[in-house]
Amino acid sequence: MQDQLQQYVQQRAQPAQSSEQMRQQQWNAYYAQHQAWQQARQQASSSTDGVEVTGERSLAERDAELRKSALDLDEPASKRVKAEHEAEPAAAASSSAAPQLDSVRGLKELMTDMPGRVEQVALDWCKEQQLTAVSLVAEAELDDIFIGAMPIPQSGVLAVVLRKRLAKMRAS
Repeated sequence: MQDQLQQYVQQRAQPAQSSEQMRQQQWNAYYAQHQAWQQARQQASSSTDGVEVTGERSLAERDAELRKSALDLDEPASKRVKAEHEAEPAAAASSSAAPQLDSVRGLKELMTDMPGRVEQVALDWCKEQQLTAVSLVAEAELDDIFIGAMPIPQSGVLAVVLRKRLAKMRAS
């Protein structure tokens, strides 16, 4: 007990740290922490973890790219479809897609008067399904699946036309 009392008296007798010393200790602790963080950041950026940055796009560039393909849901569907048709030059669509449509027998006839985007999606779908002829879709009675893959309203005029054309193929 006597020893504890002596230690207490000695601690009280020592001058308290000045505010300057306390500030210096706090600064040293902060600086050590900051240095450790900097080292960790440098090690993380210099490590080779198989990630390679090949390019950068700003937020504005990404936003502009996404807005090009965005739909205005407040706009009536008839105006959206009309705007899509005006955006596609008919000559360019038919000249670039026509030779490719011939790669699947009957696709060119099925896609007569369809928008270029629908033609391209139909061609891609047929290639994905490894079809050589559209008559296989009619024969397998996969009309709804085929038309469901098209970027058109499923109960719209274009869908009805495609269904009738596929039914005609099936009948012949």
